Amino acid sequence: MKRCFISRTSECSGMCEYCFGKWDDYLKFSKPETIEDETIIYPNCDGDMFDGHFDEILSYLKKMDGHTIFVSISTKFNIDDSYLFRLKELDYNLYKRNQGMLKLSVSFSCESSIPIIEKKTATYQERIKLIKRIHDIGLSYITIIKPILPFIELEQYYKIIEDTICYSPYYILGGLYVKKNTSFYKKYIEGKYKVYTKEVPWNGNNGCWDVVEDDEKRKKIEEYIASCNGIVFDSDINAMRYLKDNMLNAKTE
Repeated sequence: MKRCFISRTSECSGMCEYCFGKWDDYLKFSKPETIEDETIIYPNCDGDMFDGHFDEILSYLKKMDGHTIFVSISTKFNIDDSYLFRLKELDYNLYKRNQGMLKLSVSFSCESSIPIIEKKTATYQERIKLIKRIHDIGLSYITIIKPILPFIELEQYYKIIEDTICYSPYYILGGLYVKKNTSFYKKYIEGKYKVYTKEVPWNGNNGCWDVVEDDEKRKKIEEYIASCNGIVFDSDINAMRYLKDNMLNAKTE
């Protein structure tokens, strides 16, 4: 499976302070004219599809006849049922056309700090209620816990798992990319946590980024998910491969 990223044309209104979408060395991805078979499409990968770009992106995705297309969408916004029904229709058409599928994720990095560092996103409770609506409408769903923030205690991550495991056993975890000249870094990271340099393969030739990854905290989160009979993926592409091999096969049996 290949990956196709589509960048938004304007800055996301979510105002997440750790967002890398506005960094100078973040690669902007143009909308491709053609899509190959067995491709995962990430619409507005550096923003949110539900931030004024939904109709444009949905229209684009509907035109992809003749390909096995997988669509992966992540949101921190509170979206109403009208969007969910239209995504459900797209999911049905992707499968009917050529056994493609759509997966929707709700993303978390914290609970208590949402009003502080994710100022214009959905509240924690709005996100939990959205997951239930996604589940009830029958869309494939995975919870994203990313970035794992070093200053958020483990108990908050355990609570996210407790509040979401009943809707889906699948989770994607990830570390925190940081930029040292940002106010977020100076306020929350500098002098407090160890920073590593990491290759970012999906970011083209733009090289390496600094990242904060607490292996001990991540391991405990993974163990807690496993104790709840959940499954952890280290990347979205691995999660989509799993859904393709398991959920799509179940549909054809």
